Amino acid sequence: MRVAGGGRPRREYFGKDEEPGEMRLTCPHCGERDLREFTYGGAALERPTGDWSAAWDDYIHLRDNPAGASREWWVHGAGCGAWLLVQRNTLTHDVMSVTEARA
Repeated sequence: MRVAGGGRPRREYFGKDEEPGEMRLTCPHCGERDLREFTYGGAALERPTGDWSAAWDDYIHLRDNPAGASREWWVHGAGCGAWLLVQRNTLTHDVMSVTEARA
């Protein structure tokens, strides 16, 4: 589908008509930025403790792919380089919170 006047093509994401790259994250250091400045780092899961066990095997090899609310690691690679913990909805791409990751 094209925007009136021959503008950039628009994509439809789960019923929402959006510009490509419209999902934005707010870096605590740099402010609101386009998603293209960030790299996905994976799901923010609780790490098992102790020596190798079935819990470690599950942590490494068995990952859920939830639809809806999720906690994820992102790095602001084209900006300040900070690692961020992002809570967002994977169906709507709505971002609920962005906080700097702490060790």
